[in-house]
Parts: sequence; structure tokens; C-alpha cells
Amino acid sequence: MIKTWIRILYVTFYNEDNTYSVTIGKTTDDSKKPAIVVTGNKYLSLVKDNFSIKIYNLPYKNLIDIMERKLLRVKIFAGYLNNQNPNSFEGKKIFDGGVINIVNDKQEWRDNVATFVCASRLVAKAQEWRCNLTFASGINL
Repeated sequence: MIKTWIRILYVTFYNEDNTYSVTIGKTTDDSKKPAIVVTGNKYLSLVKDNFSIKIYNLPYKNLIDIMERKLLRVKIFAGYLNNQNPNSFEGKKIFDGGVINIVNDKQEWRDNVATFVCASRLVAKAQEWRCNLTFASGINL
């Protein structure tokens, strides 16, 4: 059975210094991955790229790992499965930059939305000292 129509979208957060990384959404089983919404723009300029990544129902442990381990570099992969193995596939890298802000918020009563605002590596490196995690009030960890 050829699965050329299956879309893939996943995000990798990593640290250049210690080579530790966390990949979110790299599976073809929709019941095992959170919903990911990516919006943004790419330009020919070095400093104008900007993306916003919204990950729904991301566990708090992953958020805290990203902050504690300083996984503030991000790669966004997208594409189609085509004839690749569903257990070990690779998407096309559409963005490689850094996180400049993280916001965690509740949407309605059941959805937790983690928003990562991303920019080019140059801009993100200059803004790295400002990056902190904002939780909505009433969240117990």
C-alpha cells in the first residue's frame, strides 16, 4: 500500500552546545502526537524569517525540559510521507532558527496551548536572554 498522501509535520528543539534534542510530532499515528499549527514567513534576508508554532496539549514536562536544557534552537519539518518507511521517515526542513518567546495558555477548559515564537538564528541569539516561560495562573506543576 502506497501512502503518498499522508502529510507530516514535526518540530525539533535542540541545543547546539550539548547536542540534546526533543522531537515533537514525528509519528504517523495521530493518536500519539499533539496537534501542531505552524504559521510564518520566510524571506531572502538573514534576519526577517519569523514563525509561530502552536502545540496543543504538550505535556508540561516537555515545556520544562525545553527551558531547563535551554533547547532554544528549533527546526520545523514538513512534507509528505511518499514511499518512505512510516517508522523512520524524514520531512523537508522548512525552517531552522531559534525561539525568542514561549507562552503557555489554556484554551476553553480542556486544551493547553504552548506557543513558541521563532525568528532567525541571528535574531534569536540576540534575544536569548529574554526567553522565559509564561504560565497561565492556576496551573499546578
